[in-house]
Amino acid sequence: MSDPLALVSVLAGVISLSGTVISSSLTLRDTVDLLRARWVAKIKRLEPYALPTVLYPLLSPLTDTLGIMTHNVLLASDTTTLDYRARRMASCSMTGVAAALVAQVTNTSMQQEFTPALHWSVSALWTCGLVLSLLSVYYSFLLHHWLAGFASADEVRRAFTHRGLVTSSRRVEGVPSLTVAARLWVPAWLLSASIGCYVLTLGLYWALAWKGWWGVGAEAGRGIGNRNVFICYILTVLGAVAVFTVPSAVGKILEDVDNLHLYREELKHVCRSGPADVPDPGVSAAKSVVGRNEQIGAAAVALLTAAEAHRSAGTASKGLADELDRLVDELARGKKKDVSKVRTDV
Repeated sequence: MSDPLALVSVLAGVISLSGTVISSSLTLRDTVDLLRARWVAKIKRLEPYALPTVLYPLLSPLTDTLGIMTHNVLLASDTTTLDYRARRMASCSMTGVAAALVAQVTNTSMQQEFTPALHWSVSALWTCGLVLSLLSVYYSFLLHHWLAGFASADEVRRAFTHRGLVTSSRRVEGVPSLTVAARLWVPAWLLSASIGCYVLTLGLYWALAWKGWWGVGAEAGRGIGNRNVFICYILTVLGAVAVFTVPSAVGKILEDVDNLHLYREELKHVCRSGPADVPDPGVSAAKSVVGRNEQIGAAAVALLTAAEAHRSAGTASKGLADELDRLVDELARGKKKDVSKVRTDV
């Protein structure tokens, strides 16, 4: 009874999340603003590379990887950088193993009973899925081998930094490498594409076997059985996809709605002041703290900068960063605090 109860619980959670979005105050204007803000953020991430605008839609999936590289490598401490490399190497191992399993299953499925007599598209799609999974295994191995070759965090940063074609700007500090982002992203994408290709081909296989097209599968009353298998396939795919994609989509929407008001406030400020910079959520959060009291002055700005530096340096400085944040709050309330008394031996 545990499996049916678990399935009912998951479906109830999916329906509850969907109801949260439907019952929220999300309007058409909010949706348009969310899509615009997301697209503007992707454009801003790709602008330093001076690429043709027509390539932006093709490269937009890499923007998340570029952001992760910036925060975990270029602007991170040595410990965080090496930890990110270790996590990426572990991810390569898991991707390679999963892709090898998909390749084995695909190769076995190509020996199905009706496959030789069905339309060539079935064999073609299974062949494409097999090639994609094998390439995912190979690229995962190459990426793992490449990441293992770095001896220090500085070498990782140099490799992950963007290099321009112009001699005067061969290396752009603080900008992640677009080619490295593609190398990190491709193996997992090939694995996803191979799984999707396999699932799609499996449905096409049973659909053709059910209909008996090209004289296959319908003889001797087998058409009804193949139809039932195809119906079970449709229900399974829809249920499995909905259980994962619906909560993910709803969670992303709720996160965007939470940041929508902050984006609109910063956009109004940009329109009034005139600069062409797109609002940055991280900078906006710091400005909102300072904006609580305009009399905080340069001292609060210095404290915020120091707190962020200590927080980025690692967990050992987190206590000092929290103390600096507390000083900012006291300055905002008008209290006086001697900064020299702050403990620096946290």
